[in-house]
Amino acid sequence: MVQQVQRWLVNLVVRDYADVTPAFLAKLAEQDQALQRWWCNPRLGEHAFTPHPVTARPGRPLRSRRHLENLVHETGLRELTGSDCLVLVLTGHGRLSQGQRHYLELPDSHPQRLWATGYPTSELIGAALGSDAEHVVVIVNACHAGQLRGELDALARDLPYERQRLDSLAVFVTGRFDEKPRVVDFTELLHRVDQRLRERSGITRPLLSVEEFRRELVQAARADPPLYDPILVWPVNPSDQPHPCLPNPGFTTLTHAIGPALAQAATPEPELDYWLDRATGRVSGTDPGWYFTGRVELSIRVAQFLREGDGLFVVTGAAGTGKSAVIARAVTLSDPNLRANPRYRDAVSAAPPATLPPPGSIDAAVLARQKDARTIAGDLLDALGHPAQPPAPGEDPGQALRHQLATAVTAITARGGRATLVVDGLDEAIQPVTVVVDQLGPLLRLTDAAGRRLVRLLVGVRSSPGPGQDQHGLLDLLARSAHPIDVHTIRTDGPGTRDDIAGYVEALLDTPGSPYATSITSPHAQLRDADNDAADNDAAVARHDAASVVADAVAPSFLDARLAGQRLREAAHRQDLQDPAWRATLAEGIVGLLRADLTDVAAADMPTDPAELLAVLRAAAFARGAGVPWAEVWPAIAEAVLDRPLTNPDTTIKQVLSGRLAGYLTRDVEHDRVVHRPAHDLLAVALRQHPDRLLHQAPHP
Repeated sequence: MVQQVQRWLVNLVVRDYADVTPAFLAKLAEQDQALQRWWCNPRLGEHAFTPHPVTARPGRPLRSRRHLENLVHETGLRELTGSDCLVLVLTGHGRLSQGQRHYLELPDSHPQRLWATGYPTSELIGAALGSDAEHVVVIVNACHAGQLRGELDALARDLPYERQRLDSLAVFVTGRFDEKPRVVDFTELLHRVDQRLRERSGITRPLLSVEEFRRELVQAARADPPLYDPILVWPVNPSDQPHPCLPNPGFTTLTHAIGPALAQAATPEPELDYWLDRATGRVSGTDPGWYFTGRVELSIRVAQFLREGDGLFVVTGAAGTGKSAVIARAVTLSDPNLRANPRYRDAVSAAPPATLPPPGSIDAAVLARQKDARTIAGDLLDALGHPAQPPAPGEDPGQALRHQLATAVTAITARGGRATLVVDGLDEAIQPVTVVVDQLGPLLRLTDAAGRRLVRLLVGVRSSPGPGQDQHGLLDLLARSAHPIDVHTIRTDGPGTRDDIAGYVEALLDTPGSPYATSITSPHAQLRDADNDAADNDAAVARHDAASVVADAVAPSFLDARLAGQRLREAAHRQDLQDPAWRATLAEGIVGLLRADLTDVAAADMPTDPAELLAVLRAAAFARGAGVPWAEVWPAIAEAVLDRPLTNPDTTIKQVLSGRLAGYLTRDVEHDRVVHRPAHDLLAVALRQHPDRLLHQAPHP
């Protein structure tokens, strides 16, 4: 019986009509497979449903009204319990009676006697809605099903008042009262929505809301070629709360390489991506390498602070010079989970011991970009395991967060030691001065009864090259906030940066598939050892020479070095280092490298107008907040930027996200949606301000 199961997919199919064909039966089987692939996929874990197909089989015919009523009784639709979740899909021929009531036509039904030989579809729906189940979704795939809207309004009035008010009971139909969708249309619709949720919708929750499901169905139906619009016929006002009957096939269970204290609870995967991207110097989220091996002196000083320091430590420097990389290296390598991860074991063991921070030496790390003081405080509380609570009546929200942070810090220090917090990208926060004055300053001034400071802070903030070039006055403000404790400051654009960049580029180039990579010699290929040694020496010299040219051209910008290194390692052949065009590209930095990549990608396997690729990237640069979601938003912004329609919006966006251009973007999550933005503020500025230079080749020197 259904009441014994918590999540149940009931697929009720009437199929043994006189005009049935093998092709029709095959389409019904495809529909059942599509339903089970969505709702019963083991990958959904606790959200997976158990299938219960209801159709004719030997010993249990489904030809008459009596047969169907027996199956309803056997299935237990009317006896569902409050803990049950039901998805009921009804498929068959639909007919309207003379009185315009909707019936499910059965093989033995008589068109002129539907009241006696058909089955009122609303009664089937009412069996589920009238049960005790609090979470029910019904989908009717039949002709004229839109007529059910009026019938369900009457049915709702017969339900107990408390069930009338439930927004977790929903009924969808696959067309209006005058439409006759084909059975194959619903299967195609499911395929389209499944693909949208896995690619462009970007919903990060494991469950969809009724409104999200409705919107995704409609958008998928209006794609080319269009299908009949599915309609939500009940309730009138769909809920925007996650629904237990609507698992999200695009949701992926995350396996974290670092602990929860170092990844914000609100956006765990993008936050993890952020720290690992910067720490490793990888060119994409799927790149397994750890290339960021330089910056030894800077890393030693950060590790010393985390080992025995006090007060405030600031990592500063010009844009693109690796501030976040230095901080992210400390954040990731302080985490016991990552240090024990086999994927990063070699990188940890190869690091100079003096550069390794003590395990567990950082309690919380957050990114300040595009966040205000209250959001940053909330993120710190989440990372510390003390989620923010609403302020008391009449209490100032900022003051309430300060009190909650003080409580969280005190709980940590009560076990001994100090709370170590990391805030990166402070200069990119919304009103960074307010962040310092309202949150970071008070944290630095927290003391216990003996006057001992309870918090030490590691901060990343941009400043212009040279002494006294204080971005927004933040360095001075931070120093005054930490008084009387001295502020420890290191710059990432000082002496030695060029050599660190060269080492980083060499590491990038020595990867499988790169024309500069060291060969891997088989132990059985003894006769080729000498040849392999010579080839490896040649590759090492080529790597060194290429990295030296790149470092000389782009220092102190690690960002430019990453982009140039990626181009070199993905090329089919080694670069002619004397080529004036290539050197001119390096000299232009981000603009030249991005222009060259746009040209290459546009001319690749799927020829694309480079102006369209650029419009997609520029749309992400113009997006506010954490970035731009795909769905319908990204194509709309790109077309507005381009001032004409994209030839194939989804294909172009997919081309950007799946190829070399993906290295120019980073992911985040905002309002439960995956969003994309330029990987660095310098890229965003170039995309917004220099589109003409990105599409036209600069003259060679």
